[in-house]
Amino acid sequence: MKSRLDPGYAMLVIALVLGAATRLFGLMAQSIYVDEAHTFLIASTTLPKMLTQIASTDYHPPLFYVIAHFLSALHLQHEAYRYFTAPIALVTIAATWAIARRLFSPVAAGVAAIVIAIDPSAIMWERIFRMYVLLNALVALSWWLLMSAEEARGARRNWLWVAFAVCAIVQPYVHYLGILNVACQAIYGLSRLRTAWPAAASAAASAVAFLWWLPYALQQLPGGGLVAGTASVPIQWWTLARDAVLAGTPLGWIRAPAFDIVVTVLVVAMSVWAAWSARRSILPFWLLVAVLQIVLSVVSGKFLAAPRYLLPVLPLFAMGVGLVVDRHLLLPKVRIASFAVGGAVLALLAFCTTNVLFDPLYQFPDWNLVQTIFRQNARPGDVIVFDQGYTVQMTEAYSTYDYHRVFSITSPSSVDMVPKWLLYNAERRVWYIENQYYYVDPDRAVISEITAVRPQVGEWLEPRVELSNRVYVALFGAQRRPHTGAPRHAKP
Repeated sequence: MKSRLDPGYAMLVIALVLGAATRLFGLMAQSIYVDEAHTFLIASTTLPKMLTQIASTDYHPPLFYVIAHFLSALHLQHEAYRYFTAPIALVTIAATWAIARRLFSPVAAGVAAIVIAIDPSAIMWERIFRMYVLLNALVALSWWLLMSAEEARGARRNWLWVAFAVCAIVQPYVHYLGILNVACQAIYGLSRLRTAWPAAASAAASAVAFLWWLPYALQQLPGGGLVAGTASVPIQWWTLARDAVLAGTPLGWIRAPAFDIVVTVLVVAMSVWAAWSARRSILPFWLLVAVLQIVLSVVSGKFLAAPRYLLPVLPLFAMGVGLVVDRHLLLPKVRIASFAVGGAVLALLAFCTTNVLFDPLYQFPDWNLVQTIFRQNARPGDVIVFDQGYTVQMTEAYSTYDYHRVFSITSPSSVDMVPKWLLYNAERRVWYIENQYYYVDPDRAVISEITAVRPQVGEWLEPRVELSNRVYVALFGAQRRPHTGAPRHAKP
């Protein structure tokens, strides 16, 4: 008698192919992102100086910067370093598949793996040279190791627990959210001391290993994290689910009434349903990571639930979609109904992914274009104002800006220095380059100050759906009159 063909393995292969294609296609075509520029800048110095700089100017643990430091010895083009991190997304896909297969079924596992492979938000953040893709993979892998070690016997069990302990120790050094994940795994271990006590022991080992970095982490704490709920930072709780799952959503849909609310309800429902369906497993504790992110954001005022920070729990949503397809929840007697719903979700994800991959309107800023505009129109002696200080680090990646004076708006207090700086450069033309201004200049007082005393001779805009990815460039002539009053507030 012939055995039935297991569709799970075929779907895993499809998911891995899709995951590789979406992460690697045109990987070097986009210019480096501001976070990547910051990574390269910090990693370019010596290790002792780098660690000091991370503690004083950054809000992340050091491991990824150490990795970048050693990789930088290859002297590759900046965009090429993405090939070292983007393929790590395949670990997340495979771990999600393995967990869903063990807890549910081959079909549910295959659908879940494909969801991770084509999710546009995951693709967007896992294509850049940053620690997010590594964190996502470590979180998914660690939960698979925990579940497998608990069920294994003999030498295999020991090796699985050793691998899990390594993941527990490494995660907090990759990203501080790894601490939350390790804590939730410790809670799981304490709830099942007979079979999973090594999870709690690994968390203790992780805490001990983190002690040497703890003073530096405390030094970073006051400035780390966005301030949740402030008027200056455009954070809306109802947009989190859409941004964490559906990057690349058409602007018309975003503007539709209740669209974000519907997406939020669906994403939460899928995730909770997956956790509830396997409520005696690791899944409720994995979902607890996202719950703690939201609770701590509310309590601490630090925004720990930014969309890219929610990607480590994306596999639960993916498993929820897989369950809808596999268990025919909507119309149990009409098998095609569940497949239609699952197909619609996959089609929606795929559509948004095409926007992320092919349409600049849904992508990160193109700093190559900004550089080209500057190179074609700049004159010797022109000076530059970067409104939002981190963007000044883009100048380190491009020699085009060499030999030009640069003023960087790094804090609200630096806005007050603009009039004096403009007066000092009264005879020079000023380039104003604006991106994510709301962190340090929410009222756009800098552009108001410049337009009050100088004629504008040119402007360029990189339109983007997301405000954080828009870049506005304006060129102003020499100062025509001294500033005589308080700056006007420009319209955002």
